[in-house]
Amino acid sequence: QQLVQHGAGAVRVLRVRPLDLPDSRTEQEDILRELSISLYWDGESRPSVWAPLGDFFATSPGINPFRTRPMGCIDNQFYSYWYMPYESGMKLVIGNDGTQPRRVSIEMESVPLDPAVARQLLRFSSTWHRDDFTGLDSQRFVHKRGDRWPDWPLLVVKGQGRFVGMSEHIWKYG
Repeated sequence: QQLVQHGAGAVRVLRVRPLDLPDSRTEQEDILRELSISLYWDGESRPSVWAPLGDFFATSPGINPFRTRPMGCIDNQFYSYWYMPYESGMKLVIGNDGTQPRRVSIEMESVPLDPAVARQLLRFSSTWHRDDFTGLDSQRFVHKRGDRWPDWPLLVVKGQGRFVGMSEHIWKYG
């Protein structure tokens, strides 16, 4: 699924509801990792946001009801109230890396902005990754006060911006 907006504006409300989910929690968890969300601002060729659907809304693994001001999961619906401006347009894509077709309901509220105002506003971005530390150089993590293995940097930034938060899901095999 894909939603496109043209011109200057800002996404103000985003609600996504996965439909027809099975009763099995394990299957739900798998589906929410197979489905992904991507957001592109101003004609980008690579998304500023890419994450598995459940992880973007901080409800990994599976559907875990919670409510915060900027985002949450209530009644099996994910919501985000992050203000996400763009100058010339935006594209939202829900991807499916699974083998079965999936259905989702998407509600998005956006507001128009003056292009000169939108040009001055920061763009929303979000990064998702997973690591298993296999093959990493442990010397990269040595700290002057002792060994930091297997810690890795939470945030490395350059330039303007505001860090507004994170969610972390630690999954141990075996």
